[in-house]
Amino acid sequence: MHVSRKASTLMFILVTLIAVFGVCVILNKTSHDNLPEMVIVYEDNPAFFFSDMKLIWDDVAYRKISYAMRIPNKGKQIGVATDKYGTWKVFELNGYSHDYLLAVDEETKSPVVLSSLPKEEPWRQYIIENSPSSGLQLRSVSLFSDGTATIAIPPVSSTFIGWEKLTYTLENEILSVNRQSGNLLAQFVVVDEDTIQFRESTYPIFAQEGALYHLKI
Repeated sequence: MHVSRKASTLMFILVTLIAVFGVCVILNKTSHDNLPEMVIVYEDNPAFFFSDMKLIWDDVAYRKISYAMRIPNKGKQIGVATDKYGTWKVFELNGYSHDYLLAVDEETKSPVVLSSLPKEEPWRQYIIENSPSSGLQLRSVSLFSDGTATIAIPPVSSTFIGWEKLTYTLENEILSVNRQSGNLLAQFVVVDEDTIQFRESTYPIFAQEGALYHLKI
């Protein structure tokens, strides 16, 4: 049977691509096999709208931290982590001890900085009272002993607080949460020792007037 030159060329290209793909898969698998395996889990965090990402390595938990620390150059790859979404390559961070790691999603190339250092717990944390629409409202208000605060704004909000450092004041039964610029972000009325009630905000943070937030025990 006569085979045209064009068909032969296409066949050669196809075989070459298959061979290259096979070699890449084998090399990738081999590199993964020589590295420690790690696991990524997600835990609910009422202080943030999304779940916390944690990487487990030899019984040590590394939690995702803010991007306030600029991502430095990654060092050598020291492991491979998997979660329900895919695979992450785990690297050292040049200039940092193993208290910090860098995980990079193999598919999206998204980098995440993680730390094993103890996380500071809020001095007081108020969670929104259960309601059918609470999924689209400001979820929580967390107050820390150093005078800083965090609030969990739903992703539908047009206000980007990001990892901006917020502060709070408590005067005359009024709790005020302020932006880094010093401008008022949100204000709450102290109902009792365990409850605050949303009063107003100067930005669209999806908090409903009169919504109650109860102290997390």
